[in-house]
Amino acid sequence: MTHHPPRANAMLDWLKKLTPRRTPAPADAPPDLKAVFRLALAHYPAHVPPHRGLGGHITPEQAQHNLDWFRRSVPERLHALRALAADTGLALPADLQRPVASLDEAKELVARLIAWTRACWPDRPYRPEHLSDSHWAMSARTGDDAIFSVVLDVATLLGQVAMTGRSEWRWGLDMARASRGRSPCSRRGAWCCSRRRSASSAHPA
Repeated sequence: MTHHPPRANAMLDWLKKLTPRRTPAPADAPPDLKAVFRLALAHYPAHVPPHRGLGGHITPEQAQHNLDWFRRSVPERLHALRALAADTGLALPADLQRPVASLDEAKELVARLIAWTRACWPDRPYRPEHLSDSHWAMSARTGDDAIFSVVLDVATLLGQVAMTGRSEWRWGLDMARASRGRSPCSRRGAWCCSRRRSASSAHPA
């Protein structure tokens, strides 16, 4: 089975789904996690490759440069994600390079990530331009677009989860025409960071 890479907003929806509005919290209630998340997001480090653009709009050399940058940045990106999660009520595994040791642990981690997104992430709508692939590809991923950096880091974490159980997988370039080519992904059969270079999906070779 092939799972095609979703658009940025589609991935947000997949991770969090909308929850019903809640009644106002009493004065002694815990802090509003959405408000805490919004404040933390203002200082979240941007996830931006050296060469921006949709996969088919950059050269193979630029794509390789982006991949090299991505591989080097994985520890830093996962560290930023762990700090954000800790500030907003989610404890992530200590070793995010190998975050799980079993399928049950993987399922439990994904369930906690979904609960975290429901509790903390902003509700739709974001901004109209967030529906545009070209905006996503060229975004500086700061300000109102900072959530994209978090999405990319969650996608990277999920890629690490997948590779923990599949030692033959590695981060590489997805050159498939159907993916618009030149996107970092985990090969062999493959966890693509994006058809645009960023969002994630499983892509069997």
